[in-house]
Amino acid sequence: MPEPILIAWRPAELWRRLVAKGIDALLFVFLLPLTGLGIQAAFYLHNIGPFALGLALFPVLEIVLVKFHQGTPGKRMLGLRVLRVDTKALSWQDSIQREILLLVLVVTLSLQIGSVLPALPGDIDQMALAQALQNTPSNWAIVSDFTSALLLGSFLLVLFRPDHRSLPDIWAGTVVVRPSQVAPKG
Repeated sequence: MPEPILIAWRPAELWRRLVAKGIDALLFVFLLPLTGLGIQAAFYLHNIGPFALGLALFPVLEIVLVKFHQGTPGKRMLGLRVLRVDTKALSWQDSIQREILLLVLVVTLSLQIGSVLPALPGDIDQMALAQALQNTPSNWAIVSDFTSALLLGSFLLVLFRPDHRSLPDIWAGTVVVRPSQVAPKG
């Protein structure tokens, strides 16, 4: 009977995480028609709900994939896994906490657009929406800008922390890892 194999893990580098996120973004392109329908429905109905649901597809999908598969397709293709630092199984709470900043960004962007939506015609295009958002400052814009800055800044933590953990990883008590060596047990 062959010896069981032990896998040693080490924190994933920033470049691997970014490539994995890029792969996930490419896969997200398949969800864009649903997001587009949500945006069109939001403008037509003057209701931000469909837009918010369309934007929330990506973080919600990531929550489910991390919970059940320890990572997204991009992470899995690069051999990365999301694990808890205490080695316990990932819970729903862990998966949600890893995406909380992105979910806050979705909510604040939706509320920002929702603040100008009632005054817009039903056949508005993206340029007109951007102009309306610029001409109608909102407190939600400040919150969404702050959340965006936190998300981008959290990637700097990956560069400077020895365990390469981002702010969402620290918050959730998780780490993104990759196998470093395979050794026989014993």
